[in-house]
Amino acid sequence: MSCRLCVIMAGGKASRLGFVNKPMLKICGEPMIERILRVCDRLCTITIVVVSSYTASRDLAEVVSRHALAEQLYSAGSGYVEDLATILRIVRKPALVLPSDVPFVTAESLEFFIDIALKQRKNVVTMCVECLEPLGISVFTEGDGGEWCCVCVPRSREFLNINTPRDVRDAEEYCREEARGSTS
Repeated sequence: MSCRLCVIMAGGKASRLGFVNKPMLKICGEPMIERILRVCDRLCTITIVVVSSYTASRDLAEVVSRHALAEQLYSAGSGYVEDLATILRIVRKPALVLPSDVPFVTAESLEFFIDIALKQRKNVVTMCVECLEPLGISVFTEGDGGEWCCVCVPRSREFLNINTPRDVRDAEEYCREEARGSTS
């Protein structure tokens, strides 16, 4: 794998979830951002957590500070696309970009995705659930756009993107299943 930089987008309003601080939303008893940072610790030598006025908090800063290779960067909070474009103008490529709200994604699946993405010879390669829904996980090899393609993944627990109350309920059920599995 040759993406040394992870960029975690963690600055959204979370309007569909009632404007909670989504990166700090607890899934399986811990903030989603903590779960994503642990995955990034295994993949990248530098992780940038992009926050905005909607998500910046003492608690979030504390979580990020526990990861030696991670730092916070503040965005304008203008929207995902705008904030991502701003960040991509200043970071080195290739870069793995992922949202803070995919708490079950694994380092192994991201390594596999990165390997595929870097072979595509495209500026941007995005992971899409069932070839339809961009997941917010992308590898940027050059610039902040240009030639683009999608790598399709199945709808599964690992690629659950927490955006709605139903997604939270699904995640909580997955957590209960994991807990039952670990006690059997």
